[in-house]
Amino acid sequence: MTGHLRFETATKEHAKDIKEFMLADFGTTEPITQTLKATSADLCDFYDDFVKLGCSHEKYSTLVYENDRLVAMCLNSVKKFNKGDGVVPEMDVAGHDFAEDISKGPYKQHKANQISVYLTALEHRERQLLGNDCKVFYLDILSVAKNHRRQGLARELTRRAIETARTEGCEWVVTSATAAASQGLFLKMGFQVLYEIPFSDFLENGNEVFRNTHDGCTSGKFMALAMKRLQNGK
Repeated sequence: MTGHLRFETATKEHAKDIKEFMLADFGTTEPITQTLKATSADLCDFYDDFVKLGCSHEKYSTLVYENDRLVAMCLNSVKKFNKGDGVVPEMDVAGHDFAEDISKGPYKQHKANQISVYLTALEHRERQLLGNDCKVFYLDILSVAKNHRRQGLARELTRRAIETARTEGCEWVVTSATAAASQGLFLKMGFQVLYEIPFSDFLENGNEVFRNTHDGCTSGKFMALAMKRLQNGK
């Protein structure tokens, strides 16, 4: 990493910078988003929710600046699962067409709903996989600007996220990874694949929604790092 970069904890004051970065960089390079040819108008409301989730708590997320320009970020959030909470019924993804789910999605924009519904499906088994009484640290968005890649920023941001999760007393660090590069990084850092949905199984009216990703990724992976296992050195 170069020495002129500045790491900052994301706060509400950073919301504008984060939104602009997501639309200008993340939204144009993230593989499944790119396959949809999604525009800023398609993604605006969807990204607003990630921005709010990532900086409203003002302690979990990390930004990297070069002078006054945001060049990388790791947006994170925390959720507590309790024993009395309901469990989402398990679905047969391979035998399911998501057209109705997408049409009833939370956003006005169709392409935003396509991505949102896929991520929801990827995470729908989280309680069964992680347990009903645990504190979970979500690594929601990890993105590095094109001209700052291969400098170790993604690894450093992930390391900081893991340390924050440890400080917060979380049992798990989880992420829904849909790009080959991030999946490879998380595996190297000790994450395990708990669940995955091949893009070929995510259908809308019989058609594959995410086709021909530019990085060759063929499935989204729900990945997790068990903090207890990490602490035990296993």
